[in-house]
Amino acid sequence: MAFINKEDVDDIILTSQLDQVLQNVDANLDYALAWAEDTIKAKLRFKYNIDSALAETGSSRDVVLKDIAVNLALFKAHYLSNPRNIPELRFEAHDMAMKQLNDIRDSKDVLSIPLKDDTNKKGFRTRFGNRGDQFDKGNF
Repeated sequence: MAFINKEDVDDIILTSQLDQVLQNVDANLDYALAWAEDTIKAKLRFKYNIDSALAETGSSRDVVLKDIAVNLALFKAHYLSNPRNIPELRFEAHDMAMKQLNDIRDSKDVLSIPLKDDTNKKGFRTRFGNRGDQFDKGNF
């Protein structure tokens, strides 16, 4: 099950308006929902344990993250149906959602989801100085 679904979108926009936006192509909504989740993952994956947060369903979801995802999905749904006829409200909601994501990423705002655990992270060894030709041969 996805983090957000059609019922979450119905809380923001009337069903009749959503049907008009989607032009009876439900695949557009599915794509928009997936795009919104992927956008959130791309912005927050280095700071938060975003995969576990997006796996939550129902009332256990973070409300701020859900609101961001719904606004991004509605913008994308409008864009998919008619990119030249997107309401100003959707542009403003999209810009606000992206600003919130950037603020969260830059630690100007926080979410109530777990931070990413980097304790077992393995990376590259850092070496300072020079050991002459041993370094060039890989003997360090």
